[in-house]
Amino acid sequence: VLQEAAGVMARRVGKDERLRYSNFARQDAIFHDKIMEFAQNELIRETLNHQHTHFHIFRLMYHSRVTEEALDEHEAILAAFAAGDAHAAEKAMHVHIENSRDRLLPAFE
Repeated sequence: VLQEAAGVMARRVGKDERLRYSNFARQDAIFHDKIMEFAQNELIRETLNHQHTHFHIFRLMYHSRVTEEALDEHEAILAAFAAGDAHAAEKAMHVHIENSRDRLLPAFE
């Protein structure tokens, strides 16, 4: 499921930017939800679900940079999962969370 979501997010083909963004946003939500489900972290899972609309608005404002950076981070997370490397997965998640925070903060200044 994670690889499928990441594969759809990574597709940069097609001329319709809105359709590409729509696919990215939908699969991005699935990607994050599944990670929280696998981690059995219902608190963060519910929190992310409640923030979905806010993230959507943010991504519309800062689409291309955010999308490219997030995709690279998602690939690192998936690679760690695929390798069964818990330490690398933890590190990749930590990097993604910190970078996401850094991308979001300017929108609130």
